Amino acid sequence: MTKRSIDKNWKALLQSGAVTHTKKKIEPVNYEKKVDGKKTIWFDVDKSILEKHDALMPSKGKASSLKNKIVAIDCEMVGIGFGGKKSVLARASVVSGDGEVLIDEFCGAPEKVTDYRTLVSGVRPKDLKDAQPFEALRKKVKEFLDGKILVGHGLSNDLKCLKINHPATDIRDTANYFKNAKGSKQSLQVLAADRLGIKIQTGEHSPVVDARAALRIYLQSRREWEDKLKKEKQPKKGKQEKIGEHESGVADDESEEQAEKSCCS
Repeated sequence: MTKRSIDKNWKALLQSGAVTHTKKKIEPVNYEKKVDGKKTIWFDVDKSILEKHDALMPSKGKASSLKNKIVAIDCEMVGIGFGGKKSVLARASVVSGDGEVLIDEFCGAPEKVTDYRTLVSGVRPKDLKDAQPFEALRKKVKEFLDGKILVGHGLSNDLKCLKINHPATDIRDTANYFKNAKGSKQSLQVLAADRLGIKIQTGEHSPVVDARAALRIYLQSRREWEDKLKKEKQPKKGKQEKIGEHESGVADDESEEQAEKSCCS
């Protein structure tokens, strides 16, 4: 039977009403927000699973109580040097505990950019042409991070490119906390799909979207996450009897300092 005759028979079957055939079409929804006349926020998401509110924004009740206690960050980097292999900060975004954008700005590179990594970073030459110095953006970000619980995905990379140290006890990294059955880290894209039911990072990345996604994922499991941290902080039975109360305190301080250094440089 030829392909043409198969198509003809299939069409006749559909017209008879005996079977129905529908192909679900996933419509990408473009979210944009203008800041100083520039579109700075966008992401693709399956329209069929969106609720009336923004799927990435925390619920009002939870957000209001955590707004001033938590911030989430994400950064985009560009490459400098031979082959653009050395990463430097190009854009940093910080959102509050209720998802409000606190910072979403670009900064200049210390030397000529050899790879803008636009397909992923979304950064273009025009974005950095008259951008502020790195140190100016670093200072702004640091002020918003001070004294806050810091949420993000792969935060060691963000903090490294920002050259910012943050207390290890105040870091909530979804890349380290949520792992698959094999104990391997999962991408933010996978976590957002599995835990939030949304598609992100289908094209050029938006650090605002990524920061909000990490924030939502953290807030979903916040109680369980914080309870686990509290249990980990509790000394094991018999430990203090072996090394003494004073020695235990010193050991805790040293381990915390080492943890900070290992996550930030």
